[in-house]
Amino acid sequence: MMPAVYLTLKGTKKSFDLDAAIRFVAGQSGKRPDWQALVVYAPANGCFVELRDSPPDLRGNSKSESEEVTEEYLTQHYAVTDDDIRRLKSDPTSWHYVDKRKR
Repeated sequence: MMPAVYLTLKGTKKSFDLDAAIRFVAGQSGKRPDWQALVVYAPANGCFVELRDSPPDLRGNSKSESEEVTEEYLTQHYAVTDDDIRRLKSDPTSWHYVDKRKR
């Protein structure tokens, strides 16, 4: 188990098992436009968490943060469909991760 902490929609901190999380989609964060993000689904918590990293500074260091995001945010920002979200929730083991990062 690899515990991780995220900020919930209500503004409280909550933990989840990062090892059990399902990678859903990656790309640029809509909440922090220059940051790279990976959205995971935490099945035990029943929520999506955006894991974000800032661009590296001159020394190569970057900041990280984790925040719960809504399904509406996912469909609007990452262009995933409601059907994609339903498929992931109903059968997480068969989900195929979507990488939308600019290379």
